[in-house]
This record gives sequence, structure tokens and C-alpha cells, in this order.
Amino acid sequence: MKKAMLLFLLIIFLNCIFILTAISEENALKLIIGADTQFSRTNLEIVQQKINDLDKNINLTFEQQQKTDAIGKNSAKKLNIYKVKFIEEKNKLITMRKSGAPINQIQSQIKVVQSLKSRLNIIRKKNMREFEAILTLEQKTYFSQFKVDLQQIKEKEKHFNREKQEIQNRDESLKGLNESN
Repeated sequence: MKKAMLLFLLIIFLNCIFILTAISEENALKLIIGADTQFSRTNLEIVQQKINDLDKNINLTFEQQQKTDAIGKNSAKKLNIYKVKFIEEKNKLITMRKSGAPINQIQSQIKVVQSLKSRLNIIRKKNMREFEAILTLEQKTYFSQFKVDLQQIKEKEKHFNREKQEIQNRDESLKGLNESN
């Protein structure tokens, strides 16, 4: 139970919109990481190890665990409502882009998606503040370092994925040039 709640809080931190109660821990981790960035298998294992270390080292008391559970339950319903809307609107945006919809409609849909994403982030940040408020100074220090470590991994993966996409785009452009010649 303790590990599941820590994973839930990790979801909040990583700006993911998936809720642990609906999926297994392994799938949740993949979805957490994949929400913004597709982590390589190696980094996925590093993240899993960091979660395990956090679970061992943060040592929540029974009272802290109960408060953590309450925070998770209170936010789960709100997050799930916005998650469903976000996914629907994002899929609508993707469809609009693929179908060649007018720019003004696409821009309007982007604003809708950004608004929902912003609302999800507000809820997550509120939950994170509530969680951090129940931690001792030592636990806060450890948890802060945990967040920094995960953010560094996430940034490294984003950079890697950006470069990978640039290479794919270049290769597609070269392929198009070769086919036209």
C-alpha cells in the first residue's frame, strides 16, 4: 500500500494523468514515464530503482500513510474527470491536424487542450504541496533530491527523443529527395 501511494505521488510529480487504482504498478510506471517522454528501458529501470529506494528510505509513519491515502483518494476523482476530458480533446486535436482542419480551429483546440493540462497541473501541484506538508524535514530533504534526480532523467530523455526525432525527420527528407531524383 505504501509503495502504491508513493507511485501515485510520483504520477502527480511527473505531470501524468494516470491513476494507480486503475492499473498495475508496472503499467503505471510505463504510463507515468510515457506521458511526456518515452524513457529507454535502461532509464525506466533506473526510475523503478529510485522509486524502490524512496519507498525504503522515506519511512512514512502510519499517520503519514493515512494522510497520504486521503490525499490520493481526494484527488483521484478530480484527476480522472480531467484526464478523460484531456485525452478526448487531445485526440480531437490530433484528428484535426491529420485531416487538415483550418488553422484557427486547430489553434482554438490547442487552447482547450492547454487549459485542461493546466487544470491537471494545478490539481497535481496542490496535492504535492499537501503531501510535502506532512513530511518531516529529513523526509522532505530526501524527497526533494528524489524529485531532482527524476527531473534530470526526464530532461535527458527529452533531449534524446528530440535528437532522435530530428534524425528521423532528416532521414525522411533525404528519402524524399532520393525518390524524386
